[in-house]
Amino acid sequence: MRISERMWLPDFRWVFLLLFELGLWGGASIVFLLFYIFKYDASPDVSYPHLGIVFSLWLGGVGARLAIWRCMRRMPAGLSVLCAVLFFFPWALLVVWYVLVLVGLDHWGRVVTWSIVSVYLGQFDYLLAVFQLSGWLFFLIVLCLILFFLYGFYLFCRNFFWFDWCGRLDKKLTASGGVAISILCMMVFVGQFFHLKNSSARHAQEPIGVSFFEGAAAGLQSHSVDVSPRASAEEKMAFSLYRRSADFVPRNVILIVGDALRADHMGIYGYHRSTTPFLKRSMLEHHTELADARSVCAESFCGLLGIASSRYLHSLPREPFTLQEVLRRHGYKVSLILSGDHTNFYGLKEAYGAVDEYFDGVSQNERYVNDDYLVLDRVKRLPAYSGEQPVMFQFHFMSTHGIGLRHEVSGSFIPASNYYSWPFTDERKAPSLDKVPEGVNYYDNGVLQFDRIVHDVLQELASKGYLKNAVVLVTGDHGEMLGEKGLFGHQRRVYEDVLRVPFVLQRRGYVSNTSFEGVLASQVDIAPTILRELGISPPSVWQGIALQSGSFSRFIYFQQSDYVGVYDARKKSEVLKYWRDFSTGEEFLYDIYKDRQEGSDVFEAAKKDDLILWRNQVMGAAVPEVR
Repeated sequence: MRISERMWLPDFRWVFLLLFELGLWGGASIVFLLFYIFKYDASPDVSYPHLGIVFSLWLGGVGARLAIWRCMRRMPAGLSVLCAVLFFFPWALLVVWYVLVLVGLDHWGRVVTWSIVSVYLGQFDYLLAVFQLSGWLFFLIVLCLILFFLYGFYLFCRNFFWFDWCGRLDKKLTASGGVAISILCMMVFVGQFFHLKNSSARHAQEPIGVSFFEGAAAGLQSHSVDVSPRASAEEKMAFSLYRRSADFVPRNVILIVGDALRADHMGIYGYHRSTTPFLKRSMLEHHTELADARSVCAESFCGLLGIASSRYLHSLPREPFTLQEVLRRHGYKVSLILSGDHTNFYGLKEAYGAVDEYFDGVSQNERYVNDDYLVLDRVKRLPAYSGEQPVMFQFHFMSTHGIGLRHEVSGSFIPASNYYSWPFTDERKAPSLDKVPEGVNYYDNGVLQFDRIVHDVLQELASKGYLKNAVVLVTGDHGEMLGEKGLFGHQRRVYEDVLRVPFVLQRRGYVSNTSFEGVLASQVDIAPTILRELGISPPSVWQGIALQSGSFSRFIYFQQSDYVGVYDARKKSEVLKYWRDFSTGEEFLYDIYKDRQEGSDVFEAAKKDDLILWRNQVMGAAVPEVR
């Protein structure tokens, strides 16, 4: 059949093809929005701005195709290929982007951004190694898919004259009419592109705007928090009124954070495996305290801010007064040396506050962004300590996180399997029961590596003179589920396994007569406890306590998405954990000293007055999204 014969169709047919194309775009967007709204709790109001943006993207492609049909009628082969590309590839890229957004929401609770994607695209070979995938097998599968796609695309292009309604519309338009419609369509697209940043600022959940202008969206990972103007005003006032302590001890400060570091899988906390031999040895050489700590949430962003700002999630201001800034007020040089990508992680770098030196995984290109040895490389390049100015180092390690790179470590537990590579839908679970020990082995190998790298970094600092008079604190940003309740990973629940983190304070070069061994603590206590070791007064807006004070009768708050709760630690003999699922209204109560595994819900036995008190505490702590 000749091309001229294929071009003929009744008028209603090309209208049908137009509706079919609109259905492809609209169908993909509607399916995505259904997941985005009903599974990930986005506001239904996001539908209209998002569909408007998608429609403008489609119009841009239509305008380009109309222009191509007008200009290239005498080159049918090239015309077919170009129009097919403009028809298919924008839609395919939109679908791929939708998949990445859903993956990001499942894995770390936020819409994926281009800055994060670009970092990992450049380190794809490392990702294959981390997820224990065969590079050759992966690329063979990709090659087969590409060949299959190219053959289908060839067939698609060969018949595109029949398929593209733009060509039929162009034949019915005058030259000026076709040009005008083409220009109008492309102007709508260009106008929307330049307006995208402003539109995302007006609707912070619009996913395309968030992906490319992530700074416009306010939020804390999977928590969308409407920051109280009062909290921000109080923070600014505290920042302006805070004065340097007149008499303090300028000890160096070493803050070490392990990502997803769970306390009860560390040998120093009584774990049956020797996962922290170096930390255990150092405890015999230096005055060390171990507290029983809990994170403020079950993910990194709010956990790290809880450490830095001594604030619970529900009261975090827009610009918190952090530990780093307090120490700089006292003449400290503050250096952050971090494994992982904190620069592109939704404003995390800025949330730390002003520092003197900042270095993370994207500041170098010699290693994988989540390889902890990049921290050791940086520490080895530090100059010897002059003693003229006290310093604070904050280190972040990814060895215990699922995307952290594992190196060969002696004494590793085998067989091991990265549970981040297991398929999952709503929850990450083992594909079979025999895989559960492999996932635990993989995590414990990460703790072994964490212990080794912490030892090496501290040895290097000691050799350069930084630890002659220093306070060292080791903690985690959150815990990790390792098969308990059938679950792996973090972020989704508020079980003890995902909230319990280490709180190891070590005094290097000095001793103290204060002790807080074994007390229940929170991440918000870390900054005040460090300052007490230095004799520095904390800001008035901080919510944590210095554990050296001995005052432990209190409530400790935690939250993860719709799960909001409180530890009632008013009695020394028991600690009751109450939490509520605001999406269903269910309430839970556990005695965590008697029932660490949270197997027995004692809610029915609770006293009425206690229930009223806990409910009031939780309602006051719930961020606006779940009130």
